[in-house]
Amino acid sequence: MTKNMICAERLYLTKDRMKLVGHGDKAAAFLYATPGDEIPESAVERFKLKDGGVSGPKAGQKEKAPPPNKEKKGGEDKGGGKPADKDKSAPQKPAALTDISGIGPATAKALVAAGIADVAALSQIDPASPPAIDKLPPAFDWAAIVGAAGVLALAAVA
Repeated sequence: MTKNMICAERLYLTKDRMKLVGHGDKAAAFLYATPGDEIPESAVERFKLKDGGVSGPKAGQKEKAPPPNKEKKGGEDKGGGKPADKDKSAPQKPAALTDISGIGPATAKALVAAGIADVAALSQIDPASPPAIDKLPPAFDWAAIVGAAGVLALAAVA
């Protein structure tokens, strides 16, 4: 039995809208979902999604071999025999407006022009009385957009 799934990667529909592909795929045409979006059961089954994303190599691309392990035996690095420090993680890039499903480059530009420059600012808008902004798509869903922005803003704090 399949059920709704939470998206784990940016997913795009192909131009013919028959397949979902991952970010960076040459066949990607329309943004379908971003991390944290709920994917309905029907789409999970139709596109054979697993673990919140597409499985296997991306359409039109060959599966890449994993990079060679450059670590020396014993966990030593080139710097004098100390164990490699694996606890350091690169700082995460802050979420962009375009990371939200339903916001593409043109919509993000319109939001920035209206003074909504980032995800945190977008999350503070009252969807019941949103600002009037020129050039927003007619189907712009303030409630869904502000909710998604709130999730991303909280994730950035955690």
